[in-house]
Amino acid sequence: MSNLIEYWYLWLIFAVLLIVTVFVWKKAAAAAAKRFRRVHGNIAAVRREDELSAMFADVSEEAIAAAGDADLIEGLALLAQKCVEVRPDIKTAFKELPEVWREVYAVNVFISDVFDEKTGKTTLSDFYRRNGEPLLTPLGEAVRKAGPEAAYGCISRARPMMDSDDESASYDEKLVKSIDSEFAAAVTKEAFTKAAADYFRSRASDFAGSADRLKPKTEDAR
Repeated sequence: MSNLIEYWYLWLIFAVLLIVTVFVWKKAAAAAAKRFRRVHGNIAAVRREDELSAMFADVSEEAIAAAGDADLIEGLALLAQKCVEVRPDIKTAFKELPEVWREVYAVNVFISDVFDEKTGKTTLSDFYRRNGEPLLTPLGEAVRKAGPEAAYGCISRARPMMDSDDESASYDEKLVKSIDSEFAAAVTKEAFTKAAADYFRSRASDFAGSADRLKPKTEDAR
């Protein structure tokens, strides 16, 4: 017993080492879990990309008519992205895409930015905080043609305040939040996606007829 008392500091060191060891293991386990989720998330993304690429290997009116709403928008946007990302000047490459391809790409980005799958929140202004031209114009044109009408109304009021190139309106935080709330109450992801997909299906011949223009030029692919 006297030895235990005499060497109390050794027990203290042991206790500290034990606590540190537990902490390190917990931190390592958390990092491993995070890496697991990230890797498997990436695997799922690759599988999704492969699935969409196979679905639209042939951009035909039949393939467009048969695709589900989300698959249609994501799949066509993926083709546009693959065309643009191999070019040295992405912005110029995007501007050179046929109109309907610019629209579907912009709509896909909009859906991803505005309708947060993790939190379930809908925030219209997030799209404008993260993006500028050349995405804003094709997005506005697509929603004007496709609807929903409530979505276009909100977009028409939000853009002038949040577009750095538009000096027709000054930024009003209170109004932006009000428009965000109005949009979230009036527009669901499902309704927006369906309206957009129906519009793009009506442009099936334009997609099919211009698909060859998405193939990279020999000098761009090098």
